[in-house]
Amino acid sequence: ACQASRNKDATTRLVVEALGTAPAVRRGLLVTLLSALATPDALNAAQTAARDKDSELAKDAVRTLAAWPNAAPAADLLELAGGSVEPALHALAVRGAVQVTAQEPDPDKRIAVLQRAMTVAKRAEERRLALGQLGQIPTLPARDVVLPYLADPGVVNEAAAAAVGIAEKLAEAHPQTVEEAAAKILAHSQGADIVRRASALRGKPKSGPFLRDWLVCGPYSQPNATGAEQLFDTIALVLGELHRGARYV
Repeated sequence: ACQASRNKDATTRLVVEALGTAPAVRRGLLVTLLSALATPDALNAAQTAARDKDSELAKDAVRTLAAWPNAAPAADLLELAGGSVEPALHALAVRGAVQVTAQEPDPDKRIAVLQRAMTVAKRAEERRLALGQLGQIPTLPARDVVLPYLADPGVVNEAAAAAVGIAEKLAEAHPQTVEEAAAKILAHSQGADIVRRASALRGKPKSGPFLRDWLVCGPYSQPNATGAEQLFDTIALVLGELHRGARYV
């Protein structure tokens, strides 16, 4: 019913009012409806419930925020994780933040949230999830976040996979930085597939100042002309007209 509602704001008000009066055993079920509404008031209600003294309600609210249809709850989930002393709630909040961040269209904002998640996470499992997402962002800032985690034994495999995935997409535009990244990957990773891919990146030919686009004209001929030198004036005239924007068939 919440998904089909044509007036999400009005439906949100009904759900929020019910949350305030419902017995404790029903509040968890009601809070899960908020992600189907996804209005500003629904988001505020879910965030409030995620800080409730009732541990089970708080966990249900965090799961609801993790299922949000956009990245709006990401920063608040990380703030919640940073202030939580309960391991289960902390883990749910970090994983939820990583999960909803996948919907962030701005790569810089997405990287910032994932970088924060890497520092807030207390378990390798959460850092691995964040690294998996970072590996899907083919930018230099994403690479810069990933590379230091090659030195972390708990996530080295995921860091190497993310780093080589990013490097492969940047190889043509940034050959020098990609070779440096490949060297770091090879220094830390022993995975056969990663080693093969990183080695291939080091062996890629470097781009140089070559002409990639060509404008070709000619061949030329002239009645009674003998030898190429007699055509030079004709060719110069044609090229001059081309330079001035004339069109020839």
